[in-house]
Amino acid sequence: MRCPLCAAFVLAVGMMVRAGRVVEEATDFSSFKASDVFERDGYICYLCGGLCSGKRPDPMSPSLDHVVPVMRGGKHTLDNVRTAHLLCNMSKGVRDLEIATGS
Repeated sequence: MRCPLCAAFVLAVGMMVRAGRVVEEATDFSSFKASDVFERDGYICYLCGGLCSGKRPDPMSPSLDHVVPVMRGGKHTLDNVRTAHLLCNMSKGVRDLEIATGS
């Protein structure tokens, strides 16, 4: 692929699929709707503070982000998920928040 944005999107989708397998195998797993989390968070991206809008695959659409990534021992629970723009979520990847934001 020549487009760096497209290549990043394909890479991120692959990471989400692999993370999905990890989530299915996790012992600490809560069942909840993404829309409930979006409403709880007011559709505000916790990574950049912007309003999430649109539908996938729009980069500004809301997505669920694990504050502590499942691949790093985080749990798929309401306490560990936040609303994030799809693009912000893909940029963070599987890094912890402090590493991703440099704080």
